[in-house]
Amino acid sequence: MFEYNLSVSLSDKSNIDKEIEKIIKSAANEANSRTNALRKGRCFKIGELIDSTHISVTLASDTEVIPSRALTALSRSMLALDDKNILDKHFYRGCILNSELIGNATDIIISNISDVQLLTTITEMIFGQVNMNNRDKKLSREYTEQIRNITIEYINKKTLSSD
Repeated sequence: MFEYNLSVSLSDKSNIDKEIEKIIKSAANEANSRTNALRKGRCFKIGELIDSTHISVTLASDTEVIPSRALTALSRSMLALDDKNILDKHFYRGCILNSELIGNATDIIISNISDVQLLTTITEMIFGQVNMNNRDKKLSREYTEQIRNITIEYINKKTLSSD
């Protein structure tokens, strides 16, 4: 599980009034209930105002994400809930929200993983090294070797026990 603490503001840098704060909080509930968020294990938690133009947002995710890209789900929900068109005047360069990472992603130890996630991760470890940085490549090679050794042990035991 990964957790990102964000400072979120309106794109036009204007104040977040009570009405906009209410839209953001309602939009978080809406975004959290969408199929994509449930499938990917993502959840927005809206905190308090940091100052007049920034609000604290925590994004929890089962997988590592780019928080600013994941924030688009919150933006879409905000637009869907804005029946008074309050947000129309806050667009800047096609966006309504800006975000800044307050702290590094917090790694929470994973204690369970689905078969699909396991297979996807192993496939990325073996075949996805082109897109990895040097640290991740080294880590991937190390654990791929351990998986290889376990697989060989499994094949050997399976072969011996079938006699």
